[in-house]
Amino acid sequence: MIQAVKNAVFGRVPLAAGLTALYLLITGNAEPSNFAVAVVLGVGLSLLLPPPDTRRSARDWPRIITAFVVHSITVAWDVLVNGLLVASLVLWRRSRVRPGLVGIRNGHSTEMAAALDAHAVSLSPGQLVLKIESDSYSTHCLLAPEVRAHGPDAGAARRARIERFAGNRGAAEKEAT
Repeated sequence: MIQAVKNAVFGRVPLAAGLTALYLLITGNAEPSNFAVAVVLGVGLSLLLPPPDTRRSARDWPRIITAFVVHSITVAWDVLVNGLLVASLVLWRRSRVRPGLVGIRNGHSTEMAAALDAHAVSLSPGQLVLKIESDSYSTHCLLAPEVRAHGPDAGAARRARIERFAGNRGAAEKEAT
C-alpha cells in the first residue's frame, strides 16, 4: 500500500515539473511569487490528471521525441497549406465551398492520442472535430465531398504518427506494421 502511494506521488513529479516549466516559459516572469504560482499550478494540474497507464523506459524517449517533432512539423505544414486553400476559396471563389459532416475512423489506443488527433484536425483551417466517439470522429469540413472520397480511414498516417508518441506501445507497433 505504501509503495503504491509512493509510486503515485513520485510518478507525478516529472509532469508537475514540466507543467511548472511550461507556465514559467509562457509567462516569461521568473520572480519568486510567479515561481510559487507556477509550482502550485503544476502540482495541482498533475493531481487532476489521471495517472499514466504505462511507464516509458529511457530508451523509448528518442523515438517518442522524434515522432512528436515530426508530428508537430506535419501539423504546422497542414495548417499552412490548408490556410492557403481556405484563403483561395474565400478570395478567388474558383471552386464552390461544399461544407458537410464527415465521419473519420478513430483507431487510437488511448484517449490522449484520440484528443491529440482531434486537435490536429481542428487546428487545420477548414476542418473542425465536433464530436469524438469511441470508434469515429464527427468532423465538419468545408470541402466535405473531397474528404469523403478518401473514405473513413482518412488520416491513417496522422493516426500512426500520434500512436508512436501518445498511444500504448503495443498499439503503436501494431499500427506501424
